[in-house]
Amino acid sequence: MSSVLPPELIAAILDHIQDSRSDCLGGSLVCRSWLPFARRGCRITVFPHKSSQFTEFCKSPNNTLVPTVGALSLYGYRHALEYEPLIRLFGNFTSLRSLTLRCRIPSELPHLPTLYELILDYATFPSYSLFVDFMSHLPVLQTFATNQVFYETGPADGQASFPTRSIELCSLQFVEYPLDERSIFALRPRNLTLSLPRSPIPAFLSQYLLQLGPDLQSLEILYFHSQPDFTPLLNLHANPNLHHLKLCHAFRIDYHSGTVACPALPSLLHLVSQSPYLRVLTLETHTTHKIPLSGPSWTPLVLLPQRVRTQVSLHGPMYATAHRQPPED
Repeated sequence: MSSVLPPELIAAILDHIQDSRSDCLGGSLVCRSWLPFARRGCRITVFPHKSSQFTEFCKSPNNTLVPTVGALSLYGYRHALEYEPLIRLFGNFTSLRSLTLRCRIPSELPHLPTLYELILDYATFPSYSLFVDFMSHLPVLQTFATNQVFYETGPADGQASFPTRSIELCSLQFVEYPLDERSIFALRPRNLTLSLPRSPIPAFLSQYLLQLGPDLQSLEILYFHSQPDFTPLLNLHANPNLHHLKLCHAFRIDYHSGTVACPALPSLLHLVSQSPYLRVLTLETHTTHKIPLSGPSWTPLVLLPQRVRTQVSLHGPMYATAHRQPPED
């Protein structure tokens, strides 16, 4: 069976349903011409005990999967070598748009000119130079997330990072083994997620947010409740296009009294009230208990300017999702 639809229309149809694995699999069975477009929406996840079999499968001369797969995840151990033969074949994945690496990276790392999304999760590079070279050859990258990146040979004094690049979404963690400072400053995302440590906030983060300036449109911060004072980090006047500020794990909950506490809330509210640009403030936390969405704990939120739409979201077994917004005047 052959398709009478033009390839551009087939691609548009299947890109629209790519978040549904069942729909993508169904689309792959329509006809041969639909197969490569349908596979772009399917993510292949490879675990260590299957890596050698999958590598041999990818080497097969009759293989039609490798040139069409759109998303690939490798989950292993940061010192393990199982994935090195497979990673050396990355040059054959000519349609790859999303890649997650939780493994050791070999010294021979092909460039990926079609990669749109990269997630480094406990990834180990042989050297900082290899990491910089890899990042320098991702021309269409728009989503970048890290959770502990290691270099067996770290950056030398004065060594440059990859070129500055504008991207759509960036997620950075600072809990343990974060991405190095020079690489962070090379990223200019429009939407930024920061996972903060329970210890003091890294001093250079405030400089980084200042550098982003008008590029930054939304900011999400995790583990906000552990910070006693947020004033050194945020300068909302420096980010005039920042319209949405989201704070996850925003509250410390006392289950005995049913109250919530957030040491940084007063300084946050002061910053928000002084900013003429912010439009949406989202405070989110997870709880295993039923917490009232009214009472003195929430009073400070009513004092925010009316131009700021405030959302309080509680998630957990007792909630589907509970929201509270201050009443309008």
